[in-house]
Amino acid sequence: MKASNFIEKIESFGQKKWILWGVWSIYTLMIIALCSIHEPWGDEHNVWSMVYRLSFPELWNAMRGEGHFCLWHLCVWPWVNIIGMDYHALYVASSILMSCAVWLLLFKLEFSFVGKLFIIFSSPFFYYFPVVARCYALIPLILIAIAIVYQKQKNPFLYCFLIGLLAHTHAYMEGMVGILWCLFAYYNVYIPYKEGETKRATKNAWASLITIVLVLLAFLQIMGGIVDAAEGTSVAMNRINHPTDWLLYVYKKHHIQIFTTLHQHISHLIPKIDLPITLFLYITIIVLLYKLWRTSENKSECIWITSVSIVWQIIFAINIYCMWFQRVYLLYLPILYILWIAYCNNKDIRAYTTYIVICFWLLNTPAQYDILQDVVEVYSYDVSAANKIESTMIQKERPVITYDTNCSSLLQTVTNPISEIETLNHILLKNYTDYRDFYMITSKKIDSIDLDAYHFEKLYSTIEGTNSFSDNGDGRKEVYLYSISKK
Repeated sequence: MKASNFIEKIESFGQKKWILWGVWSIYTLMIIALCSIHEPWGDEHNVWSMVYRLSFPELWNAMRGEGHFCLWHLCVWPWVNIIGMDYHALYVASSILMSCAVWLLLFKLEFSFVGKLFIIFSSPFFYYFPVVARCYALIPLILIAIAIVYQKQKNPFLYCFLIGLLAHTHAYMEGMVGILWCLFAYYNVYIPYKEGETKRATKNAWASLITIVLVLLAFLQIMGGIVDAAEGTSVAMNRINHPTDWLLYVYKKHHIQIFTTLHQHISHLIPKIDLPITLFLYITIIVLLYKLWRTSENKSECIWITSVSIVWQIIFAINIYCMWFQRVYLLYLPILYILWIAYCNNKDIRAYTTYIVICFWLLNTPAQYDILQDVVEVYSYDVSAANKIESTMIQKERPVITYDTNCSSLLQTVTNPISEIETLNHILLKNYTDYRDFYMITSKKIDSIDLDAYHFEKLYSTIEGTNSFSDNGDGRKEVYLYSISKK
């Protein structure tokens, strides 16, 4: 049976509603299972800690240092502050967002069923966005909704609202936000106005203002961080990609490594042909994208969206903040979007879009090793460290402070995280003179510190940080629990 005939059979099979519900259920149950196994690392549970400890105004102000937007924090907020959940609130939020995204993809988006399957079970949709729970979980749902509204061509206000909402997901997506808005303004405001359709142009112009307002709202949240970056005081400016490093990292996360693995673990007779296969897949994607653009009715939009969105991400990576870890998968999303808006019943286009998605799925196979390791090994030691420290504290009513803002933020009992800018002696005498007995968690050994007013007793030490396979750069460190009493 030819591959095309086999795909056609699967396509017809995918028209049945019970099949769609089955795929959605399997996906949702699998990401819930993976989330229940995964241990959050620092950048994940830091959001829980902020939502748990900060008010809305404090959250808004904290975005200056975060460089992110409040939208992800607001998705976590009700589960923490209304339901009273611990860090698992992160996974409730990410699972719901990604499950809704997949539901829309399956039931509402016009696209190849085979293509949908390869998107749903690709590494970003299946693991890096729902399981490693961060703000990236927002993007697929919003982007799929934008594509659905685009396909229907009926609601400019909703379309512009969703584009503006995309600006609140991640700075890497701002290039795509900008080009989507420009194309909307050109095709739906400028062209109708030029052709004498004043009423339609005016309506769409009002709709476009929604995007502008939402983008300004996003900008206000990180404006202080932009000022810090301009003055050279932002942490982001110290974490940029050299172009060579960027290319190597993109290749590391988007390549074939099947035959190398088989060569190492099965038989040395199996040839290492992963590199030529990888290059073939890249060439295939480029050729198919070119054919898609040539065949598509909206080729200029596809070219503009792809080029501006990806170039923006590259410029951001090598000048402002590196394309690392989950961000490397954001390159995939503009291409997915143009496949969705270019898709139609033309058999050639259907074939091109399906094969492009399959090629990307193959290139993302290195992530399967990450998923397997996350299942069988500890991803991050922060949860176990927090549990051990909590169980070691005998007097639960005593205050707990941390002499390190990145230390043990998973502990709900930590009320006053303090930085290491000032000396410990100065901090204690300045801020904690009313405390006679309290606990301190720190990543520094303070046994030898001689403070006349306080007595230190080390109760416990353990390990925080992530496992080496996680590739997120947050290495393991030892943390200590001290009992501190006034003499």
